[in-house]
Amino acid sequence: MVPGQEASLFLAVLACNFQDSFFGSVVSNYVGADASALIDQLAHLAERALAESSVHPEHLSAAADLLCRYYASDGDHRRFRRLAAEIGLLPQSEQIGLLRAYRHIGYFTKGIPDLFAVKAGQFRFVEVKSVGDALRSEQYFFAEVLLKEVGHGFQVVRILDSDRDHRAELANPADVTRRRRAAE
Repeated sequence: MVPGQEASLFLAVLACNFQDSFFGSVVSNYVGADASALIDQLAHLAERALAESSVHPEHLSAAADLLCRYYASDGDHRRFRRLAAEIGLLPQSEQIGLLRAYRHIGYFTKGIPDLFAVKAGQFRFVEVKSVGDALRSEQYFFAEVLLKEVGHGFQVVRILDSDRDHRAELANPADVTRRRRAAE
């Protein structure tokens, strides 16, 4: 399990759809003179993956390489290699679905779920909410794109305060939102 922002950054790099973001504007400063060549290579690999409906290991490795170079001062860039390996274990249809989703989503920070979990060839983006808390429009957008392109992989987990009785709130979360707005 990794933070959703980290997985989202990796997937945006894998899809090579980050050039117009803040990350894209500073990547060459951190990666160095060959940043353009690396980005061109990623763009070619992403186009090839979409054309062949197959993400190749070299593509996953190139995305991890770029992020490892970007975070060179950070002592632990093994996390990107682990993430590439885990995504590489997903079925090709899901890898391509994630690639298509991130071609559409691009790189942004609002609306990205809190966690990204991968286990035994399955993944989930997990948004953690308290009782009565609702998804924001950016979070709905992310979920809709992901569900359209992959068909699954988005989950909302509610955290309950063990000192309260949440039965009524869980029975109809919309009532909680109406009560909260009325109280404001």
